[in-house]
Amino acid sequence: MSSNVAANASAPARCPDLVVATEGEATRKRGHYSRRYLVTGLPGQCLLQRVSVHITYARGEHKLADYRQTYYEFFEFDGTGQSATDLHDFHYSRDGWRPAVLNKLFRHHTPGDPGVRDHNRNPLQTVAGDPVLTVTKRFLLGPGEVCATQPQEVTGGAKFGLLASGPDGPSRVCMKLTMPGHDPAHVSNLAATPRQFHVVGHGQFTQAHGWTTHEQMRFHYASFTTMTKGPTSYAEASLETRSPAATAESTP
Repeated sequence: MSSNVAANASAPARCPDLVVATEGEATRKRGHYSRRYLVTGLPGQCLLQRVSVHITYARGEHKLADYRQTYYEFFEFDGTGQSATDLHDFHYSRDGWRPAVLNKLFRHHTPGDPGVRDHNRNPLQTVAGDPVLTVTKRFLLGPGEVCATQPQEVTGGAKFGLLASGPDGPSRVCMKLTMPGHDPAHVSNLAATPRQFHVVGHGQFTQAHGWTTHEQMRFHYASFTTMTKGPTSYAEASLETRSPAATAESTP
């Protein structure tokens, strides 16, 4: 632990050190939601954010797909008045949750039942119930420090980047597929971070308190309706972190 981290570990986070757009400008469409936050830091400040994603696909009472992802991003502010827009969004088609994509995954990773012809073409149709996609995202933001990074300058003058690892371990992702009556199958070769960014470096929080928010979207494929819930601002929270295993087990 560096001396800077030790000196600030017990210092409370102060709202004036960070300005987050409290209106949480949001849009909601069919299978899509987006929410924008304006993040403004002090000159020389670095803000680190852990993003935890949990997605489930269910048909009736059967949870068929369970996806969990954790990654880390950061904002650096070199001068006065610099800001960055933090976009929180999800689109069921763009992000790989169209029925055709899911059917392909299930055909490749899960076994079929003898005599069930549809599994070879459309395995999801062999399970009764209306399909529902539930997306939950949790954000933990606070003062931090990063090393060995390659940030990009964004609109507003601040710099933004993604990290290979953060306070509670490396960026990570896992996906489990379960057909009724069979053992779960795990999908490999998934990207833990968005592919369009160069992901390097490590980050850690430098204070004990920061800010958090969460969002949830439920998308009903049959009726093509979307419901969202969650606060439209960040609230103060502890920045204490745990091991990756403990974090995964506690994800809703």
